[in-house]
Amino acid sequence: MTKGRDKKLISARNRKLLQRYHQLTEVERLRFDDTIKKLSEEEFFISESVVIDIIRKYYKKEDYYSEI
Repeated sequence: MTKGRDKKLISARNRKLLQRYHQLTEVERLRFDDTIKKLSEEEFFISESVVIDIIRKYYKKEDYYSEI
């Protein structure tokens, strides 16, 4: 049995985070810095830098973006 975080759970979290990012910035028109803070502190409980890294890495990838 391998140790560490489950890759399926991380992938699911990232998809949800990107969906919420899209919702907050594009639909609700929340500012970027307010969006990052909300995702970090109120919804996913991870650091702002991790939220930004996930957005940078996955937001424009076709497989994630097509689900939004």
